[in-house]
Amino acid sequence: MEVAGNAVGIDLGKRTYEMCIISRNGKIARTGGKTDFSGIEGLCRKLKKDDVVAVEACSPAFRIERSIRSKVGCRVIILNPGRLAIIFMSTRKTDREDSLKLAKFLRNHEEDEMPVVTPPTDEEWARRKLLSEYRSLKSLRTKEINRLHAIFEHAGFTQFRRKDMCVPKNREEILPLLKGYEKDEAGRLAERLDLIEKQTGELYKKINEEVEKDGKVQKIMTVPGIGPITALSYVAYVGDVGRFENAHQISNFICHDSEEIRRASLYTSEK
Repeated sequence: MEVAGNAVGIDLGKRTYEMCIISRNGKIARTGGKTDFSGIEGLCRKLKKDDVVAVEACSPAFRIERSIRSKVGCRVIILNPGRLAIIFMSTRKTDREDSLKLAKFLRNHEEDEMPVVTPPTDEEWARRKLLSEYRSLKSLRTKEINRLHAIFEHAGFTQFRRKDMCVPKNREEILPLLKGYEKDEAGRLAERLDLIEKQTGELYKKINEEVEKDGKVQKIMTVPGIGPITALSYVAYVGDVGRFENAHQISNFICHDSEEIRRASLYTSEK
């Protein structure tokens, strides 16, 4: 790849990063730092506008990409680590080695040969966070309902099913059947469930507001079986389908290329 400035590889950890800089004459320089606010400010000061940066896709990668783009203005290429055999097939797996290989990868490959992950727009990023929180609350609700059901089973009330615990009115009616510590514990669980369900409802309302203002999401919902959650997830994660040449590429992106992004927040079930 033709790089006017330096080819820069950054390997990101949760709290620190390793950076390798290869100049046009092949000189290699290494540096590193923390991934907190002051650390990223320092990282940006080490870069120049004509540099090109390569980083593996992960949750902090998108945050750092936005910082570099706004503060430095240089190009940041986010790569799918699942398809980077140069790193995952290596017998030497260290942050320093990975950052060097990423920098060399920029020098030795054309961009159309790279497994590039397109960074989300601000709108896409906001929608992903909304969907992620909604999914998290739904998962937490399921766990709490299972715990509440287990309390009733252990107390001998085996006639109740999990779905009986899902309705607030049902919970209110059957809680008095318990006694002692089980009653107190179930009461606390019921209070948490009430709060979780309230917040989940608020997020679902926000999701529907996003749906109502986006014609693309509404169009996807015309497909049988596709509701607001799946439709908004598709638009938030797949984005502009114009970057794909055919339906097979879209399918491949959803099934494979987006696997690393799903760790940050991806598809969730309908309400």
